[in-house]
Amino acid sequence: YSIRDSIEEASISLGVPPLKSFVKVVLPLMIPALASAGVLMWVTTLSEISATIVLYYGGLATLPIQIFNEIDSGRMGIASAYGMVLIGAIFLPLLGFSRLFRLEKIFKL
Repeated sequence: YSIRDSIEEASISLGVPPLKSFVKVVLPLMIPALASAGVLMWVTTLSEISATIVLYYGGLATLPIQIFNEIDSGRMGIASAYGMVLIGAIFLPLLGFSRLFRLEKIFKL
């Protein structure tokens, strides 16, 4: 909705067919939004995976469940290590996407 109609209309008024205009003009403008939506879904999935406690059967544990178990047992070092793994699993794809789409303002490394 944030892409102005006049951009596509200008392409069509210059004689480009509507479908080709969409593919060549509108779709490239949408790619960063689609990529950021994918990253948002990835981060949300990883951070909210603790809701999978429903799947906690027969010794299988997700990372957030294991972190909770380690904290509950008083093993803060192991829980911290698991937490760093979880942070890395969230941060590394974000770093990759920021490099891929040249988003220098997000990560200044």
